[in-house]
Amino acid sequence: MKTAGDTKESSMFCGGRGMDTSGLLLAKTTINLHLALPGILALIAGVLILIFPKLLNYVVAVYLIIVGLIQVFNLHI
Repeated sequence: MKTAGDTKESSMFCGGRGMDTSGLLLAKTTINLHLALPGILALIAGVLILIFPKLLNYVVAVYLIIVGLIQVFNLHI
């Protein structure tokens, strides 16, 4: 009777070194993090406008200029 440590298959998972892989969990974990730039900018602008209401004119002006430049030059951010 063969066990997991005696087979050639188990040594393949460890680079052919013949290590015992019985009980070793081989799992690949990936984490995807997607942050949307417009959403982050909107949150920051909203908080700043609540703190400094007079800042609204500048925030709107800068936002419109940035969006206009992105649209005119067809930039992908």
